[in-house]
Amino acid sequence: MPAPDAPSFYPPEPESLEQTGLPESLVEQLILKLLYFRGDLFGQDLSVAVGLKFSVIQDIVESLKLRHHLQIKRSLGVGNVSALLTLTESGRGRARDALETNQYAGPAPVPLEQYIGAVRKQKPVDGWLTKKACAAHSAVWCSPSRCSRRSARPSVPETPCSSMASPVTAKRFS
Repeated sequence: MPAPDAPSFYPPEPESLEQTGLPESLVEQLILKLLYFRGDLFGQDLSVAVGLKFSVIQDIVESLKLRHHLQIKRSLGVGNVSALLTLTESGRGRARDALETNQYAGPAPVPLEQYIGAVRKQKPVDGWLTKKACAAHSAVWCSPSRCSRRSARPSVPETPCSSMASPVTAKRFS
C-alpha cells in the first residue's frame, strides 16, 4: 500500500539512445527480432513494441535501411514513423542470428542501475507507517475471511497465524 500523500513516481522517458543506457546493438537486435516475429510494422507501431520513442530508434532504423536489412514497403508520407517497415532477406538472416543468442523480442529492458535508482526514488519517507495508520487499515488487511485463526486446510493443526503458515511451517509450531 503506498504511503499516504506520497507523490507518484514516473521514470523519465529517454529522449536519446544514450539516455536508455543500452548499447545500440541490443536495440538493433530487438528491432530485427520484433519485425521477424510480428511481420511488417509501421514505424510508430515498432516504436511502441520496442517501448521507446521513435526519435530514439530512428537512427537505428535508418542504419538498418542503409545496410539493406529492412526496407519500406509503403509510406503515408511523414517519414519513417509512418512507413510500413519490412525485413529484407539479409534482415531475416540477422534476426535469426540474434535469436540464437536469445529469443527475447519485446520492450527494451531497463539497465539494472537505472532500475535500482527508480526503486530508491520510490522509497517511502521515514515515519509513514504508524500504529494509527495500521489500526485504520487493519479491517481491510485482516478481514475475517482473510485472517481467520482457523486453518482452511483440515490437515494443518490450528496454530497462531496458521492461516498464513505453510503446512511445513505450521507443523513446526505443534
